[in-house]
Parts: sequence; structure tokens; C-alpha cells
Amino acid sequence: MEFVQLDLEMRNARMEDVMRIFEDMLCHLFDRLKKDAKDELSYFGRELPELKTPFPVYEFEEVYLRYGEDYENILSTNSTRPLWVIHFPETRREFYYKTIPGTNKMADFDLLYPYGYGEAISGGEREDNKDNIIRKLKDKDADYLKDFYLKLLDAGVPPSSGFGIGIERLTMFVCGLDHIIYTKLFPKLPVKKVQFI
Repeated sequence: MEFVQLDLEMRNARMEDVMRIFEDMLCHLFDRLKKDAKDELSYFGRELPELKTPFPVYEFEEVYLRYGEDYENILSTNSTRPLWVIHFPETRREFYYKTIPGTNKMADFDLLYPYGYGEAISGGEREDNKDNIIRKLKDKDADYLKDFYLKLLDAGVPPSSGFGIGIERLTMFVCGLDHIIYTKLFPKLPVKKVQFI
């Protein structure tokens, strides 16, 4: 599937720093849209929800134990405000998220939109421990990336945190659309094979 993503990376930042940045960005966007895009929102019959910070924060382990694999859909559908899910286990995330020392949890997060609009962003702190990178790449059968990432660390890449936000999902939430297909003029979506007789 083709999609557009905006990435943000902050040097020497913690995950909490970028979480606050995104909360402020989303609130600012909604405030501006309410003032400057009244006609467009009216066209969609959309009244944007009031956003108040800080957004609620939940540990991955607690929501997974309570809701199982469908935790994201359940939380998003039943929420009336954006919410954070933090500290995913290593087994569920990419190797480049920082492992919190003494745990198998990552210094990472997802933000979920309310009203069933699903995941807004994923992000977190970037791993800067060489031993952890080597171990995690091996665990994920991605040893072929080891040299590249170790060269970056040896070159002095500073610690950082960041996130990526899907523009189509944001557009769907802002406009109150029923499906992500309506966010692009010519969407490229996976299709099932059709067998002709």
C-alpha cells in the first residue's frame, strides 16, 4: 500500500519530549483548522473534538493483558480523546528502538486517535548501545544491517528520539472519513487476485 509519512527526529531528546511535541502539534493543528478551515470542515460535516493535554498514557503490558491482540482497535474505538500506549516489548518492535536497561521493554510509544480512527504515530528513543543493536539485529534475522548501523554509531550519531505520522490517517481523522481510501485522489491499495474464466 502506498502512503505518505512525515518523520520528525530530535537530537538528544527523550521519548517524553517528542510525545509532548506531538501533543502540541496536534492541538495547534486542530485550533488552526477550527479558525481557518471552517468551510472545509462544514463540507465534511465535521466538528473537530476538543483536545486537551496531556493525553492519557497506558502501558502496553496492561492493555495487552486486558484486551489481547485487538487492544489497539478496542482502545481507539472506545476513547473520546487521543491516547498513548508506551513501553512495547522488544519482540513487538523494530530493533532501532532503545531498550530500557534491565528490562525487555522499549522506550517507545504509539498514539491512538479516538473514535476508532486507529494509530496516529509510532516512535520513541533510538538505540545507541552497540551490543543491543547487534543482539537485536541477530534476533530479528537482520544481521545484514549491522555494519551500516555500527558505522553510524562510530561516526558519532547523537542519541535521538522521533516519530512518524501517516498523513492519510491524519486526514481521515480530521475530515471524519469512513475509510482511508477517500484521503487520496488515486489511492494505491492491495487488491485480491481475480481469476478470469
